[in-house]
Amino acid sequence: MKQDTEQLEELGAVAVIGMAGEFSGASDIEQFWENLIDGKSAARETAAAEARAQGISEEQLAHPGYVPWSMPILDVDEFDHQLFGTPAPQAILIDPQFRRFLQICWHSLENAGYNPRALSDREVAVIAGANGNGYLMPGADELANADNHARALQMMTGNGSDFLATRVAYQLGLSGPAMTVQTACSSSLVAIINACQQLQCYHCDMAIAGGAGLTLPQSPGYVYQPGSILSPDGCCRPFDSEANGTLNGNAVAAVVLKRLEDALEQGDHIRAVIRGGAINNDGAARMDFMAPGVTGQSRAIRKAMELAELEPDQVQYIECHGTGTALGDPIEIEALNAVYKDLPGGSVGIGSVKSNIGHANAAAGITGLIKAVLAIEHGQLPATLNFKQANPELRLEQTPFYVVDQLQPWPACDRRRAAVSSLGFGGTNAHLIIEQAPDITMKSDVSGPVVLPLSAMSQPQLARSRVALADWLSKTEPDSTRLHGLSATLISGRETFLQRSAVCGYDTENLVNGLKETDAPAPPRKQQLIFGFTGQGASWPGMAHSLMQHNVRFRETVAACDSQLPADTQLIPAVEFWQRPEAAVGDCAESAHYYQFCYQYALARCWLAQGIQPDLLIAHSLGEYAAARIAGVFSLADAVWLVCQRGRCIDRHCGDDYTMLAVASSAEIMQAKLPARAEVAVVNGPAQTVISGPRIVLETLAEALAGEGLRNRLLHTGHGFHSAQMETALAPFRSCCDQIVFNPPTIPLISSMTGARVSRMPADYWVDQLRAQVRFDRVAQQLAADGGDFVECGPQGVLGGLLRIHNNICLRNHWSGDAALDWLESLAGLWQAGYDPNWEELAGGPVLRQPAPGYPFARTRLWSDQARSRLNWRSRDDSAVPQTTLESETGESGDDEITQWLRGLWREHLGAGIQLHDKSDFYTLGGNSLAAIQICDQVGKTLDVRISVTEFLQARTFGAFVEMLLQQAEQSLESQEYIQ
Repeated sequence: MKQDTEQLEELGAVAVIGMAGEFSGASDIEQFWENLIDGKSAARETAAAEARAQGISEEQLAHPGYVPWSMPILDVDEFDHQLFGTPAPQAILIDPQFRRFLQICWHSLENAGYNPRALSDREVAVIAGANGNGYLMPGADELANADNHARALQMMTGNGSDFLATRVAYQLGLSGPAMTVQTACSSSLVAIINACQQLQCYHCDMAIAGGAGLTLPQSPGYVYQPGSILSPDGCCRPFDSEANGTLNGNAVAAVVLKRLEDALEQGDHIRAVIRGGAINNDGAARMDFMAPGVTGQSRAIRKAMELAELEPDQVQYIECHGTGTALGDPIEIEALNAVYKDLPGGSVGIGSVKSNIGHANAAAGITGLIKAVLAIEHGQLPATLNFKQANPELRLEQTPFYVVDQLQPWPACDRRRAAVSSLGFGGTNAHLIIEQAPDITMKSDVSGPVVLPLSAMSQPQLARSRVALADWLSKTEPDSTRLHGLSATLISGRETFLQRSAVCGYDTENLVNGLKETDAPAPPRKQQLIFGFTGQGASWPGMAHSLMQHNVRFRETVAACDSQLPADTQLIPAVEFWQRPEAAVGDCAESAHYYQFCYQYALARCWLAQGIQPDLLIAHSLGEYAAARIAGVFSLADAVWLVCQRGRCIDRHCGDDYTMLAVASSAEIMQAKLPARAEVAVVNGPAQTVISGPRIVLETLAEALAGEGLRNRLLHTGHGFHSAQMETALAPFRSCCDQIVFNPPTIPLISSMTGARVSRMPADYWVDQLRAQVRFDRVAQQLAADGGDFVECGPQGVLGGLLRIHNNICLRNHWSGDAALDWLESLAGLWQAGYDPNWEELAGGPVLRQPAPGYPFARTRLWSDQARSRLNWRSRDDSAVPQTTLESETGESGDDEITQWLRGLWREHLGAGIQLHDKSDFYTLGGNSLAAIQICDQVGKTLDVRISVTEFLQARTFGAFVEMLLQQAEQSLESQEYIQ
């Protein structure tokens, strides 16, 4: 493989790393491929009644040459204008080809694994071509003649072919070469070859190339003219003896390209490799300007083969231009045979996608390329439809070619290769040679659960995205390595929106099930994020084993803690201790203290590494040590040493057999029931109290309380923390605390002794904390008024449970969890709540980007009343959907007549549904200089107040605009009075 890629890199090969498109009969590439392998044609016959309903006249229907067949793309009026920040009044003036191509470019980048809005640091080119405008263009002249030059310019830039590529570059913030290519039917393949050249010359680092071929109007039929390119019966028969023309097909498609060496180095999913391509023109060596020529085509084919450094016998399939015309097919085969003639008969398959989707004009070339790439990927050759018997004029028996007339496996070969031809009216020929992607084996040690985050601008779009991803996972069934690649792709290769959803799991089945569950919208983010640190008693055997296995940051932090262990310790380092799945802490206070601290601190460091920064810290008893370390009260070395010394002092000086008893009762009630030597150690809430005392005393108390119907439970501990038992450890522990430097907390921290925020935590604080009663109920009361998101850094969700018993606290609990999956689900929960973690921190090793379903665009219908044709084909009836009108939005209570009119004027240019207030920003709402010109012009004509565009754009907000307008009006009146 290394030798192969080195040869390709020296050749200047270009990788196809992303594709997207919609075609006649197919809304995306996946459906397009399914149609190809199923042998489906996109041609549809329209009954006379439906044709009448779509505007076909009786005269046309009665014409003897009327052909009731077409190959439409449905819903060409739809465009997600909000995603691209384009107000509806502006978007409606843009050619549907441009709008749909912009969306396809977005999807192609997502398919390549790149966030379309995060490419400003790369030189990304956009090179494409489109059909001539059939939407609004002639209206620009009328507007210009009517002295509405700004609107005419807006219409021209929205419909003129010059602006296809530059609009994409502007909308996506791409700074590489942006060029529109117009060579008629060969435009998109010429654009792709041009994009390869831009990459090879290092004019860009990545390129989007393709074309938009929407034929407007998308009529349900046409009148056949003998000798024309259109078929008399609505059937396209490439290479067949009855071939007599094609249909107008439709396609909008794009590919994303990179230099092969860059794609390999950067972990891109390579779909195919472009080895070489050539462009030329037939010149005058043809019958007339619109006729194809043999000499020019054969020269382009030969040049592409030379640049690819291949011999004809190394190509197994050719995707031909193949219009199915009596003139074009024989010339194309003759040109191909001039290069391939020395090969044996039946050695090279030929086909044409026009039999499936018709002739997509400017997008015909990229449609053929995408078909060839998919065929190479799947190792299958789709059938060319409607082929029964070869056109004798082709003389196929004298060539090495055979027509692929049924689905078949790719012929046996060392590496799958295909050629693609596209020929344009006017004689511009393009020929491209592609081959199978290199075999890439990614050596990766990534393992464990994955997170699949999704987001959208609305809940319905988010729901569609979940369904699409679930279906895709069910069909593709990716293995663990690909799942981690998919996770990384969704994390870094997608834009993040406010409506969010995420699922976590170890395998496809878990993830699909999670995606299919109803996902309730997350409430808006609160004002603060709270980290909570669990106290004693939360440990359990094997509690850190999963995190040690799957979380690199956790493992590294634990190792850092181990490196600070006292030299005289008898403790097993945590890294070693937690390698055992069932490792139990036991009753030794030093080990329990250290492992609990280590666990909590490592979890908190994982959160911090993800960019999740707490606004407030709370803790329970021992948990304050990890909280204080996060707040910078002491160094890690001092924290580890002090925690170990605390536990060691307890082990050495507190030898009596004490334990603790949790009781579902208030502290006040329990205080009256306490026997001698027992005391309230912890108050967690109004009905949650913990008693410390000698074991024999508490066992007797437990039986008595149970007899009274009071629920209680003896805790698994060999000490009575926060009780008189601790007093013998206070003096030796004080001598330890006196050796530490304590800093003020850098993050607000609430004391578990007082429930108040602390500004200092000196040695006295830590000595008192060993003996003093824990008042977590006061901590909870402190949180009651604030609310927020609560992240528990502990092996069990203890604190979250304690906070839930306080009904007046509005907290969303995100327990960090006792396993890698739990922790990941907590992170996903925070992301859904509106926080933005550093997801890349999760990557445990190199992964390959993975293609996945793209963003579910909003289905907003935009079709101008001034369009040259009506919209014919829709997939659904939207008549029941309520429409927002300008009248329902213009009036606000308290508006005077002029302000109300001005609101309507802004909404006329920025969208009827926008909410306008004094601070509404013109540019943020999607305004531009052309809209500003029109607003200023209408203000001048209606109110006789002259405002320059510069003045208007400097004001920007609606309130400033109104104020400026009133000032101008007052100045105008004062001037008139002075003159009088």
